[in-house]
Amino acid sequence: MKKKAKKKKIIIILISLILLILLIGHANAKMGAKINLKGNIEVANPILEIDGIESSKISAIEDTGYYEFKIRNYNENNISDVSQNYTIEVISSQKEALEIELYEQKIDEATNEIKEEKINMQENKTEPININGVQKEERNYKLKIKYNKSKSESEENIAEDIQLKIHSEQQEV
Repeated sequence: MKKKAKKKKIIIILISLILLILLIGHANAKMGAKINLKGNIEVANPILEIDGIESSKISAIEDTGYYEFKIRNYNENNISDVSQNYTIEVISSQKEALEIELYEQKIDEATNEIKEEKINMQENKTEPININGVQKEERNYKLKIKYNKSKSESEENIAEDIQLKIHSEQQEV
């Protein structure tokens, strides 16, 4: 009998320990879920301004046109708080009839001349381009559009049919 009583006590102690371990784990989980964080959080102010200069007209006769524009990370009052990635896309229903080239215009500091660097475009869209935050930055672009009338069904509304789309996303911190 003493062996059975001893065995019973050991089983009760083991079960009690297991229940105690489970309850402690549950109590810790509950405690961890109730932690509150407080702090001052400011929302970042992303700025991406686009300024365009008057474009030239494109027609079946005058088949090449240019559009110059600037992208900058500031406006009259503020500079962007964050870096951003942006893409430049040319949208047109007459894709086959248009040959699109995009150039970034940079001033050569040694000669003070404007140099044009061609930017690769896949399906009339650039890869993401980074512009930093906090310091003023301005990028100058020149878009060249050549119209190939032999690849077009219609010669109407060529210029009105072309849209420039700039899409930006805040760069992850």
